[in-house]
Amino acid sequence: MAQPPKSRFDKEEENEFSFKELLVKSANYLPLFVVFLIVSFSVALIYIHFQTPLYSTSVKLLLKDFNTKGGGQTVSDQVLPQATLTTKTNLTNEIEVLKSATLMAKVVEDQQLNTVYHSVGKVNTLELFGTDDATKFIKFSAIKDSSRYYTVMIQVDDDGNIYTLNGDKKTRVRNHVPVVMPGYTYVINIADTKFYQPDNKYTATWIPTSVIAAQLASGLNIYPLSKDATILIIATTSQVPLKSEVVLNSLVDEYSNFNIDQNNQFADNTIHFIDDELGIISGELNSVENSIKTFKQHNALDIQAEGQ
Repeated sequence: MAQPPKSRFDKEEENEFSFKELLVKSANYLPLFVVFLIVSFSVALIYIHFQTPLYSTSVKLLLKDFNTKGGGQTVSDQVLPQATLTTKTNLTNEIEVLKSATLMAKVVEDQQLNTVYHSVGKVNTLELFGTDDATKFIKFSAIKDSSRYYTVMIQVDDDGNIYTLNGDKKTRVRNHVPVVMPGYTYVINIADTKFYQPDNKYTATWIPTSVIAAQLASGLNIYPLSKDATILIIATTSQVPLKSEVVLNSLVDEYSNFNIDQNNQFADNTIHFIDDELGIISGELNSVENSIKTFKQHNALDIQAEGQ
C-alpha cells in the first residue's frame, strides 16, 4: 500500500533533526580540529619566519628613435635612462640584445660579480652583497683557470679568530694575509669580526664569468611599457634587491655604451666607404683630365702642322 507523501512540516523537522545530529557527532572531533588548526598555524608561522623573501626590482629604458620629427628633448628623455639609435627601433631585437649573455658578461666584469658570498646558518642560507669593499670578506686573485669554480668557507669564533673549513679540517688563518692555493690565491678581508656570528659559516665562491652572466641574463623579464611605446621595463627577482639594482643600472649603462660603439662603428664604416668612393672618383677624374690633356696636346700639334 503506497504511503502518503510527507508534508512540508515533516520535511523541515527531518532536516532540523539531521543538522542537530551532525553537530552532536562533530562535537566529538572538536578537540582534534582545534589541535589541527594550532599545528597548521604554527607551521605557517615557522615557514614565514625562515623563508627567504624575494624582491622584485625594475628599471625603465627609453629607446630613442631619431627618425621621430623634431629634435627637442622631452621630459621622459630627461627622467628615464636612454639609448640612442640611428635607425628605427625594433623592440624585439633590442630585447634580445639586453638579454644576451655577452652584454651581461660586461656587467659581471665591470661590477666584479664573479664572487658570490653566503652566510650559512643552521636553518637557511642567505646571500650577502654590498657595494663597499668591506663587505667582500674574501678576495680571489691569481686565478689560473677562469673556467673553474673556487670556494672558501670560513668561521669566526667568539674571540675573533678566523678559521677556514674544508670538510672536517679546521685551519686558522690570518686576516689580510694572502693564502696561496693550487690554482688561485685568496685573502681574508674582514674589517670587524664582531659582525660575524660564531654559529654561522661564511662562504665565498668564485664563479666563471660566462656562468654567472648566463644566470643573471636568464632571470631578466623584459617587456614594453605599452603596445605603441618605445619604453622597455627590465625587471628581475632576487633575494638581494641591492644586487638587482646594481645589475640593472649597469646593464642599462652597458647597453647605452654598446649602441654608442655600434653608431661609431657605423660612422667609421661610412667614412671609409666615402673615402674609398672619393678615391675611385678622383682616380677617374685624373684619368679623364689626362685624356683631355693628351687630346689637346695632340690636336695642337696637328693644328700647327696644318698651318705650316
